[in-house]
Amino acid sequence: MLSLILSGPFTVIDEHFNSILPNCYDAIGLMLMIRIIHQHQVMLLALVIAVFIWALTFLKNLFQSEIGFISSNIKILQEKSMDMGLKLKNRKIWFLLE
Repeated sequence: MLSLILSGPFTVIDEHFNSILPNCYDAIGLMLMIRIIHQHQVMLLALVIAVFIWALTFLKNLFQSEIGFISSNIKILQEKSMDMGLKLKNRKIWFLLE
């Protein structure tokens, strides 16, 4: 139904463009340049997003490994601190007993 309604106006527009466009090389060239530039921008944006996601993943993995390393060192320091505290506490007790 809609195609029947719009077929008349589209035919007029198509005939108009067919008579004008062959003589408008500048307009056709301009439209092609705009399309090429737009497609190039879309491709570059996709590339930038892909590189950004890769960098975020790399940094996340790097930070996770560093946090794991630091937390294991903190755990070792806590154990040594507790051992030193027990040794000092035992020395105080022995000192008091003498």
